[in-house]
Amino acid sequence: MSGFVSTWATERADRYGDVHQNDGVKEIVQLQQATAFVDATVNPGTTLTHGLVREIHRISVAGLEREGDRTPGAYRLSDVTISGSAHRPPAPGDVHSDMTSLLDTIADMAPRPDGISASDIERDTIGQSVEPH
Repeated sequence: MSGFVSTWATERADRYGDVHQNDGVKEIVQLQQATAFVDATVNPGTTLTHGLVREIHRISVAGLEREGDRTPGAYRLSDVTISGSAHRPPAPGDVHSDMTSLLDTIADMAPRPDGISASDIERDTIGQSVEPH
């Protein structure tokens, strides 16, 4: 299906202008490429890292005008706003630590080879005291 989408998008762009100048088509194609990258790279047990997240971002937005980024693949270094939204994205100095917290949370949810997740262990040990020997 994803090959069909990029072929259709490319043919449509050719009809309505140069595919390289059509930002919407380029975005669709790059999101397809990012999805293919994830499919080829991420397997059960793959640890999500800052580098992996940044590479997916780089593939998705590099060279885009409207939805692009001056530094694709890097965490932002300046404040941003979302027009029409009351939500305020985190300050640039907080992005790396917020992403670390997210990646740690995801890692804690992942099942271990023995089938027990870190959250199962944490839940089962809360409230239990350890007596010194």
